[in-house]
Amino acid sequence: MDEIEKQEALNQAIKIAQNIIDGTQQPNVGCEKLGDLNQELDWPDDLSAFGLLSHDQYDHENLGMTAENCIPEIIEECKKLVRKYC
Repeated sequence: MDEIEKQEALNQAIKIAQNIIDGTQQPNVGCEKLGDLNQELDWPDDLSAFGLLSHDQYDHENLGMTAENCIPEIIEECKKLVRKYC
């Protein structure tokens, strides 16, 4: 992935984060998309939390982690990302 493609992917991530914050994107679905972009970009610091959250939100109910209770942290990480770049 060249630098232009990386910047486009980061811009896409920022847009997804904005949509999560404003309520036009369901947080768990948006987090999955952000987690995918994180992986495509080779785990940059700015998106690494979404890689973890997208993993944690499913199949960890035995540890007390559910998609629903991950939403506040997803939104908080989105706010951090948007604050940094907008």
